[in-house]
Amino acid sequence: MLETNPELQIDEPINCEITLVIETDDGCGDFLTQDITVYPLPSISFTPQLVCQFEDVEFISSSEVNGGSVILNQWVFEEVEQTGSSINYSFVDNGYKIVQLSSTTDQGCIDSAELEVYVKPAELPVFSTENTCIGDEVYFINETEYNPVTPVQSMEWDFGDESSTSSESSPTHIYDNAGFYDAILDIVYSNGCELQSTQQVDVYYKPEIELSGLDACLGTEFGPVANVSTASGSISDYHWQIGNPVIYESVLANPEMTFDQMGSYPFSLTVGSDVSCEETVVDTIYVRENPLAAFSASRTWGAIPLWVDFTNTSEGAETYYWQFDTINYSVEENPYFVFQDSGTYIVELRSINDYGCYDTETMTIKSVVPLMDIILYSLRTEVNDNYLTTSVYIINNGTLPVEELNLDLNLGNGQIYRETIEDFQSGQVMDYTFTFKAYLADGELPEVVCVEAVDPVYGIYSDIDLTNNTVCKTNVQNLMVFQPYPNPVSDQLICEFIAANAEDISITLVNSLGEIAYKNVISSHFGYKKHLIDVSELSQGVYYLQVSDGEEKVSFKVEVNR
Repeated sequence: MLETNPELQIDEPINCEITLVIETDDGCGDFLTQDITVYPLPSISFTPQLVCQFEDVEFISSSEVNGGSVILNQWVFEEVEQTGSSINYSFVDNGYKIVQLSSTTDQGCIDSAELEVYVKPAELPVFSTENTCIGDEVYFINETEYNPVTPVQSMEWDFGDESSTSSESSPTHIYDNAGFYDAILDIVYSNGCELQSTQQVDVYYKPEIELSGLDACLGTEFGPVANVSTASGSISDYHWQIGNPVIYESVLANPEMTFDQMGSYPFSLTVGSDVSCEETVVDTIYVRENPLAAFSASRTWGAIPLWVDFTNTSEGAETYYWQFDTINYSVEENPYFVFQDSGTYIVELRSINDYGCYDTETMTIKSVVPLMDIILYSLRTEVNDNYLTTSVYIINNGTLPVEELNLDLNLGNGQIYRETIEDFQSGQVMDYTFTFKAYLADGELPEVVCVEAVDPVYGIYSDIDLTNNTVCKTNVQNLMVFQPYPNPVSDQLICEFIAANAEDISITLVNSLGEIAYKNVISSHFGYKKHLIDVSELSQGVYYLQVSDGEEKVSFKVEVNR
């Protein structure tokens, strides 16, 4: 070759001996011989060359070289450079487009080519939809532009939940489960192009509503109980509508209302969440009649410990709750309670029916410190046809009842007749007439008639003032002493006497040796007196009881026996 810089084109690698001969214009020259290896250029090609507008196309290099391999491919798509044996690219415009591909072999040989790609016209599918809730109908609106050049041949919607597909232009769909779904619109055009568009649809849980407490009570403030929860977002609003027609509405979570008529009231509750999901429940409120609470007590006041039996007379109730004080209560129908401390107590009974409706009734119970005090006064006697009628006023001036009050009618000389009054209540006043009527042979009153309330007790409590337990009527001029008893005696000797005037009364017990075994002086005594002498420590034997007012002395022989 006579060229200064010749080119050699080969299809496969060859080894050559190259000689370069140089001559000057004056006939001088030289030469250089060198062995070299010549490698071929790659053959540039790729697929495809027919694509669709907006289609995400994978372009694959098919460049090759004899005796070697292509190790690098560089692409230029509309001034966008990329590298790789396969490249994805999407053309947004249709028509003919130039794609440049440069390939490099493993021997470093590089070649490039600009090839023409035809982009068929097609519209990218476009649609709109909204996030939705389980069980709600959601709309999918096809907003793909219409192109008369390449009309739609077919379309298919895939809603992403493995349900049936749809070929409608703008279908609706209902999701049965919450989650995130990829909804796909696939369109095939008349020129064979097929394009897809994907959009995520978020499907939320609806609020869950559990109702309870739908039995209302007539005239009582009532609030239906709605236990509301949601797995998506949070609860944002409530809407209650009560009655048909609606008589009450509320947007509160826990509204309160009062019904003035019994019956059934249909209602609805709609609950919304902050992800725009709603749930509505429909049910009925039943307005029930209230029971009537009533009770009685065995007593409403008395001494502590005060035992009170309560009798329940409520109507229309099934369960009961008693409150006796700030601590103690009972759920029995007819309870009792013992008030241990004095005070005024408000006992409350709450009577409740099967529907939870209730009524209350209260009663005041007053318990007092225990006090036993029986008073006798105004003794009256009357003789008719030789029979003595005796009457006396009795007062229970204490705070305790007397279950058995023994009254002794003493006519002197050991003539004692006892009658008993049952259940003599605290505060009670009685004008009592003895049923026993003593026969008086001469029709004259005895020198003395006494009535005594004998040792009234209630449990461990005894009379606090025995001085007012006896009342007498007498015509004694000075001192009258009754026969002491019992005689013989072992423990206590009872000495009864009446002093007509206020005198110092001396009571002495002398043994058979003349020694004083007992002596007591009662100062300025007037009227009847029962005096007890303890002889339990005295020796067995004969003694003499002497009672004296200073002027008169009365003596009796007494035998102490063991």
